[in-house]
Amino acid sequence: MSCAGHHFTGYVQKVELINPIPGIERRFPADVQPSHLRASEMIRRRGGAVNIDDLARELRQLQRGEGMGTADLADHVGPLLRSVCGAEASDDSNALRRQLTELIIRHAEILGDDDKRAMLASLGLHPEAQFRFLRERQSWVLGSIDRDSRRTVDRRAYRSMRRIAEEIVTEYEQDRQRPSNRFAPRNFYTAELISTVRLDLDRPEWSERRTIVALEPMDHAPIGTSVPAAPDGSAADVELDVVAGGTLEEWERTQPTFYEGRIRLDRPLARGERHEYEIRRRISRADAVQPYYLVLLEPR
Repeated sequence: MSCAGHHFTGYVQKVELINPIPGIERRFPADVQPSHLRASEMIRRRGGAVNIDDLARELRQLQRGEGMGTADLADHVGPLLRSVCGAEASDDSNALRRQLTELIIRHAEILGDDDKRAMLASLGLHPEAQFRFLRERQSWVLGSIDRDSRRTVDRRAYRSMRRIAEEIVTEYEQDRQRPSNRFAPRNFYTAELISTVRLDLDRPEWSERRTIVALEPMDHAPIGTSVPAAPDGSAADVELDVVAGGTLEEWERTQPTFYEGRIRLDRPLARGERHEYEIRRRISRADAVQPYYLVLLEPR
């Protein structure tokens, strides 16, 4: 069996698909406030491309003062950073902090331990370096990398920022060029999926409890499943119940061996909000079920 979203096999599954989110700064002169219009104009003038060096400089500015923990973060985030993380003009400091922290921490996984530590500490994202001033965070890094100059930490941190800027720009450009995929919506991602498959029942059933994170305001979630053909060539029927977290609005066979529909969530989600819902599917014929469970990964 397959379900739009992810890929693994097993009888009972618990899968962490994307790291959770944690917290982000930079100050512009009063006459150079960031905006979507400025970002769009900068990108348009460069033929639709985001300049890696400019993005790295915007990342570097975030380390000043209290770093990512600065209360008025929205005043300090550059226009290119706003663009690559998909921020809206109306997003406040908390929303920007969630979006940018997820982006930075996710891409920091490509770095070595010392480089990652230097960069995250400088930005105020390292849990053990939550100091008020940059110099204090840099001094903390010195003790773990066997160096005696904060300038060394600063160079290492900036080198790391430029490295992840390359990755962010590559992802951003690929995402802009990728055609839309109804099986991989771009307005949310699945943070956790727990599946239970029951093949010992007269009518096999499988349940999924999903925790999703909204990437933009939303109040519906799509669902789908494929059904293998029975030995006689016919396709089984699949019933679906929403156990918790929403209400079933649509569920129909769109192809002989595929069902799809959508769930109305219990409440509208704002950008960055998490929500858990649970669904249960029952299949009408046991002979149409193979003894495995497959979830297909569809990239956003």
